[in-house]
Amino acid sequence: MSNKKNKKKIKREKRKQKKSKVKSGKIHLLNKLKRANYLPGKMKIVESPDKEKMSEVILDFAKPLLEECAGNNELIKKAVTIAIIVWNISLLPEKDHNKAVQDISSKLAPSKNASDYVVMMSYIDMLMERKKKYFSNNRRAIISYHFSDVQGGIHLDLASTLPPL
Repeated sequence: MSNKKNKKKIKREKRKQKKSKVKSGKIHLLNKLKRANYLPGKMKIVESPDKEKMSEVILDFAKPLLEECAGNNELIKKAVTIAIIVWNISLLPEKDHNKAVQDISSKLAPSKNASDYVVMMSYIDMLMERKKKYFSNNRRAIISYHFSDVQGGIHLDLASTLPPL
């Protein structure tokens, strides 16, 4: 094999290795935030000063939905996504809740079937009540999130606003 072909082969293998390296969920999320056009240019990304991890809070918040997922990673991702959306809706002024819930539930219902819509609305109502009852003091909004497949399940990384002062 000529020297030139050998160099090309080495370069190709390096490119493959670079592509195959899986970024950690946190790094992926940080890169996603840096590219986001909805964040003001001078916004800083910092670790939260409190001990509460919002990923754990969201998983606790979504617990009733997660119990129905039976270890199915795709269903878990959908349940957590719904929980995050409802969490953020709950932070809106109360007068805006109904419109936001209507908009979201029509998009999230898996089909145009009325029973699917009713089920989705029941999940949303349950989560809104759960937010009021157990998490009413937490006013942090979820800005972005990322799921990583890990051995035995999935891992959730997310970015949120800081707690109000």
